[in-house]
Amino acid sequence: MKVQTVILLTIVQFSIFAFGQENYEKTIKFHVHKQGKETFKSNFCNNCTLKKECPPSENLTLIVTDPNYDFAQDLINAFHTARGGCVMWMDFSIYKPPGKLAYGELFAHYEGINAVLLRKLKQLEEIGYDLANLFVYGYSFGSYQAITAGYRLGSKKIGRIDACDPSSDTWIANTTPVAFQHAFDAAVNVQCIHTSKLSGTTKRFCPKSINMGKCGDQPYNPMELLVNWDGLAQELHDLCCKAYIASFTNDFKLVQKTQIESKYGQTCSTQQPVGTLPSSPTYTMGYRFDFSLPDGEYYADLTRSSPYYVA
Repeated sequence: MKVQTVILLTIVQFSIFAFGQENYEKTIKFHVHKQGKETFKSNFCNNCTLKKECPPSENLTLIVTDPNYDFAQDLINAFHTARGGCVMWMDFSIYKPPGKLAYGELFAHYEGINAVLLRKLKQLEEIGYDLANLFVYGYSFGSYQAITAGYRLGSKKIGRIDACDPSSDTWIANTTPVAFQHAFDAAVNVQCIHTSKLSGTTKRFCPKSINMGKCGDQPYNPMELLVNWDGLAQELHDLCCKAYIASFTNDFKLVQKTQIESKYGQTCSTQQPVGTLPSSPTYTMGYRFDFSLPDGEYYADLTRSSPYYVA
């Protein structure tokens, strides 16, 4: 599988080189939402509109992922309710064709997409936005994009990055070393949330890594995998965002690693120190995560059905 992935990436990257570099700035869109509705598209030539509609004195949230998910509007609404101001959604979906090879082609455009995101961050800084107050949310491929651009912008200039289920190890070789090596410097606060080993990475590389459910994976039976691998993989991948949305108003309580191991009858392997949880108060995954906790891996339970948290 890894050999096939490398061949696919090489073919697509060669095609981009051979037939001309894509004009990423023209094809990638930044949709700006106010009060839950799209107001305009931000580009690199309408600074006055951006500052008028989204004053730098107000909160700005940047979402980095394909917007064509059924949870997209719920995520926008959650950020609007919690932070107000504007929500800007980076849309690079033109580079993600349908089908099983979609991620291969998408990752082949990794650097071109990242250059646009980095330029957008620099633009915001140049026209007066306080990036220490910027909240960046990345999902899947967008998780790596957010972390990589944050580091390339400058060590810990961005206030916060929350990364939900960074993509599978299948596609990340040769494209995301910056994200793996420099997540600690991508923002003042960086949280990675892991829900799936089918579509999400097995690596733990963020200052705070939250393993949801069964050691950062979800229970499923072999028949589910046999009958509908693609559907199951996407369901468990999307579960991260759905749980994250629920975390705005519900507690996904952080628990001791031993509690998860006892419940699921499985030893959770660790790649970072396991974070020590004080006995009180209640700490939770997601939007209301307390970054005063020490760096390390943390654990919270999760269910596959709404409202996703375990009381």
